[in-house]
Amino acid sequence: MAGPKIRRVYYSSSEICRIADINQNRLLFWERRISDLHPSRNRSGRKCYKPEQLNLLKKIVKFQNVGYSDEKILELLERRSAAARMKTELPGSENVIQEIERGLREILAIINGGGHEY
Repeated sequence: MAGPKIRRVYYSSSEICRIADINQNRLLFWERRISDLHPSRNRSGRKCYKPEQLNLLKKIVKFQNVGYSDEKILELLERRSAAARMKTELPGSENVIQEIERGLREILAIINGGGHEY
């Protein structure tokens, strides 16, 4: 009987390339362009990638496989990164957006003649 599956903390370059089905040159290409892919190094100086970096690389490979250009992939990843920054920089921003949406719905209701009048 097999034991429990152990979750890896770090992956080597060769492991990440094998798992994500990408070659070393493409890995280096993406490392240079995406700061989230910059690996840390172990005591011997070898690159170590976190599971989150592996997941990001898998997404990039999926985009490539469906025909996205490198520029388009970079654009999509930048949008994702900007959205994530907004959520962390503006705690409670979702509530603010909901309040704005509620206010806009009330304005529309007034304009359409079915809402409250102030």
